[in-house]
Amino acid sequence: MAALQISHGSVVNLKNELKQLEEEEQKVLAQQLLEQQQHNDDRNACSITIIIDNASWHREVTDDTKPPQCLWGKQMIVNWLDDHNILYVDDISKAELLQLAYENLPKKKYKVDEEAKIIELISYELAWANMKTCIRDRNTKFTSAEVNKVAQEWIDNLDETEAANYVNHVKQCVATFKKADMFAEKIEEELNDDDDEHEYSVYSADTDNDDDE
Repeated sequence: MAALQISHGSVVNLKNELKQLEEEEQKVLAQQLLEQQQHNDDRNACSITIIIDNASWHREVTDDTKPPQCLWGKQMIVNWLDDHNILYVDDISKAELLQLAYENLPKKKYKVDEEAKIIELISYELAWANMKTCIRDRNTKFTSAEVNKVAQEWIDNLDETEAANYVNHVKQCVATFKKADMFAEKIEEELNDDDDEHEYSVYSADTDNDDDE
């Protein structure tokens, strides 16, 4: 039986190829692990729980998810159905319209939850954004260990002054939003006053014409 002849060079080449394949496999596994960790982070970020008391203003739903009221007139219920794209026939009673609305109520959304989504009003979101920027700029090895190392360094260097700046920025945003709301309310009141004056003028003119006749 003839012996299998394998040169030393072939063995070396084979070892190099196996080593290269092993390194490539390690890179693929590391990338998959990093993607899985990022996916878990994103999933956990979407499930933050805000613990608050049972005050009435904490349980107030958004305007678009408020249900219609029994004391509403028929036209108001019709408007609610139109706003929520719910089909109905014209020749039904108010009670039937109300029942149709209750059968198609949207999922409740609470105002406190919607406000929590506004990044400008959350100080720790500003800190989180800065930390991610730091990691992106300084992470050169693209490994989870390096990410943890850079993140921990950023946290250790976060001092009282920078933390206070985040809080003050939120306070400034709140003040700006309040000013905008007050301005919008003032404009709305002026527009309503103009409409009332116009309607009164038209009514007065019609009354004068009736008196002349």
